[in-house]
This record gives sequence, C-alpha cells and structure tokens, in this order.
Amino acid sequence: MGKESRYSFRRALKSASYNLARVPSLAYALCYLGAIPAFAVVYTGIPGHFYHETASYEHQSHVAENRLKNLLQNEIRATFRKEHQRAVVDFGEWSLDSNDIHVRSIDIDKTDVLVSMDAIVKRPAPEHDRFRIFSPVVRFPVSPSLYYRPDRSGEEFSINVVTFGTVAPNPINTLADARTNLPRILFPYDHGPETAPLVLLPLPLAITQDLRHLAGANYGFPHEIPGHFARMLYLSVVTITTLGYGDIVPVSTTARTLIAIEAVVGILLVGLFLNAIAHEGRRGNEVPNM
Repeated sequence: MGKESRYSFRRALKSASYNLARVPSLAYALCYLGAIPAFAVVYTGIPGHFYHETASYEHQSHVAENRLKNLLQNEIRATFRKEHQRAVVDFGEWSLDSNDIHVRSIDIDKTDVLVSMDAIVKRPAPEHDRFRIFSPVVRFPVSPSLYYRPDRSGEEFSINVVTFGTVAPNPINTLADARTNLPRILFPYDHGPETAPLVLLPLPLAITQDLRHLAGANYGFPHEIPGHFARMLYLSVVTITTLGYGDIVPVSTTARTLIAIEAVVGILLVGLFLNAIAHEGRRGNEVPNM
C-alpha cells in the first residue's frame, strides 16, 4: 500500500509538472513582473511597518527639508510683520528688518527639531553697519503635545514653546541690552502673563505636520514624504529577486509575512518559467512524423 501511494504521488507530481510546463513561459514571466507592483501596492497600504535605514539621506528628504525651510522662513517673517505692524523694528540706534531673517538649516534629533537661523541687525547711516550677531538655534518638540488656538480667520495654529542656543558674541556694547530682547522681537507673539518666561512660535498646522513628517523620515519612517510608492516598488524588486540589500526592513509580523510570501512566490515563478522554457525546447526538437 505504501509503494502504491508513493507511485501515485510521483505520477500526480509528473502530471502536474507536465501540465504546468504546457503553460507558455511568457505567462510566467508576466506573472513575475506583475507581482512586483502588486506587492508594492500592498506594502504601500501598511505604512509604518518598514524601517528605512537610509531615509534621511534620500533626495526626497532633502527636497522636503528645503521646502520646509522656505515655509518656516516665510511664516516667521509674516508673523514678524503682522505682530509689529511693520517690516522694520527699531531698538535704540539699531534696527531689524523682517527680510534679514533667514532659516539656514533644520536638524532633527530624537525629541526635538533644531532650526538654525540668522537675524541681521543694522545701524543706519553714516556707519552702514551690519552685524549677524543673532544666530539662534530654535528648539521645539516634535511630539504632538502642543496646544492650539484659532486665529481671526479660523485657521488653527500650533503654539510651539521654543528655546534658544547661545547668541553669537558681539563686540558692540550698544547691543548688550538689546540682544536679550531679540528673541521676543523676532517672535513677537502675545505671550500673556502665564507664559511670560517663554518664547512662543506660532505655526500653521500644515507646517507643524510637515515638520513631523520630516522628523518621521529622519527616524526611518518616510511614508509621509513624497516617493513612498517608489520605495516600496524598490523593496518589492529586491525581495522577489532575493537580493535583499537590507536598507529597508520589515518591523512587524504582518510585514515580515508578506516579505516571506513574495520571496517564495518569486522563487516558484522562476522555477515554473524555467520548466516551461525546457518543455518548449523539447517540443521544438521533436521530429514530426512523416
């Protein structure tokens, strides 16, 4: 009985192999190629399940950072002009123009966004002095534990508590007192008595979200910045071909299961494709009966 079972199994296996080999090899090739975008779509539908080790070095991350720098700079300048009711603020013999406020870089660590800025103060004629004496590093939290208020148009803003790094040394004694007030001149927000010791940076929710998306990319989860499907398509290619570079790795059971399924499907389709090629070769070599 055991021998008969083994014999039946071998016959069934040969029959299945023959029937599968009769399928055109082109069909298996198309299935193999079609599986790549199909799995990429599935991976795209489970954001946050893959860790991208090199996400912060991607071109899309740099594009998102440059866009965000421009948005932040424009928003800070607009808030400056709105709250001061003018573009240039005088303090003593010096002045600060909103157009001389520049956002230089955005750096993200585990808990904070660090925004490096320059603010240039000027002294009027005849000296024509210009000093980049105020170079703060603005620090505020990435986490959503902020509070919100609507402005007069109804748009919600997030109010971010910020702290400053060391102000660059300044040899001009006349600025000694003014330098201590520059943070509040730069961010002229109505703090109120309860928040008097703090410096606040009001930002539209859209910019706050962009900051968190950029932070997520720096932490290895860039699904909120452009190019997510292209990354998943790349992952699908290196998975089905079993290259497995390791720059994108699954971090959940669901993602690991899908990756394993795609790798197995890829190997099976390659085997079936080669089997069909061999069958087509044998048929081509057969001599027709005369």
